[in-house]
Amino acid sequence: MKLNNQEVLVCNCEDSIDIDGKALRNACAANPMNNTEGDISIARQLCRGGIEEFTRLAINTDKLLIACTQEAPLFLDSLDELDKNVASVRFTNIREKAGWSGDAVGNSQQKKNLTAKMAALLSEATHDIEDSHSVSMSSDGVLLILGHDETALEAAK
Repeated sequence: MKLNNQEVLVCNCEDSIDIDGKALRNACAANPMNNTEGDISIARQLCRGGIEEFTRLAINTDKLLIACTQEAPLFLDSLDELDKNVASVRFTNIREKAGWSGDAVGNSQQKKNLTAKMAALLSEATHDIEDSHSVSMSSDGVLLILGHDETALEAAK
């Protein structure tokens, strides 16, 4: 699938994430801010058995989005081995941010919500958004704990 002029590769990490490819594509296309083309196929093991598809797209497209951050070094190493001009590659993490959520084993509405979240993460990754900056702070031993039950009191202890 192309999303905002970037080829998108999604993997279900050897079936450890329940991803409905058609629903994910439809969720991406439902956003009027997105330019979506084609169907999406869900790889089972993109970083190993599907690496040829990654390499093929890296050679034949300008921009490539991989929905996997854990294996980014492996993908980048395979690009280094090519003696050709390759795509600009970006990575996003839909596995830990949505796919492995406690809601992933819930009812159909929760699964729709996760599909929408995955689509939003993919969409966000296709836009050139400046990274946020961190702020350094020092507490000098003072800490505020907000809560409404014994958990807050235990944390304060």
